[in-house]
Amino acid sequence: MDINPLVAPFFKASERYPGGVMERLPVWSVAFSSDGKRYACGRIDGSVYLMGFGMPKKISAATDAVLKVAYSANGQQLATAGADGSVRLWNAMDGNAIASLPPHEKAARCVAFNHDSSLVASAGDDGIVRVTSPNDSTATIELEAHKGQATAVTFHPSDNRLATTGSDGLVRIWNDSGREVFVLNPPAN
Repeated sequence: MDINPLVAPFFKASERYPGGVMERLPVWSVAFSSDGKRYACGRIDGSVYLMGFGMPKKISAATDAVLKVAYSANGQQLATAGADGSVRLWNAMDGNAIASLPPHEKAARCVAFNHDSSLVASAGDDGIVRVTSPNDSTATIELEAHKGQATAVTFHPSDNRLATTGSDGLVRIWNDSGREVFVLNPPAN
């Protein structure tokens, strides 16, 4: 049985032989590049597969599951967030490591680039959200964003405002200097 190279990364290498049992490996995250020609998949085994350039390129991104992958707006970089707390940047074309960003004490849940690829934000189970410049790998802003886990982070599409969510049930909006400007406490059902 031949396996299409686009789906091969989702199967264990030992199971790619004819007649083998096809057990899918869990994929925790997927992201398209801004041009839509490439995508990346973060898997439970700590690997990321870069797809769309012929044969897939495998990156060993974390020692535990890769919970989130995100392309920069310009498509040149890929950020990964790992269950081991790691936050890393990769060259999106060849998969080479660019930088390790300040890690989280617990799992790094989410990672996102801003509109011009000049900032990366990460959210972790430690409740911290960090905003980092990918050029110097130092946290420029560190927010004690949520009690419990910080579960998601995203930038506004045209400026550096940041929205975060957490296990505390809150949505928080932050300005570009790290000051909270709005809190939404969605009502329970």
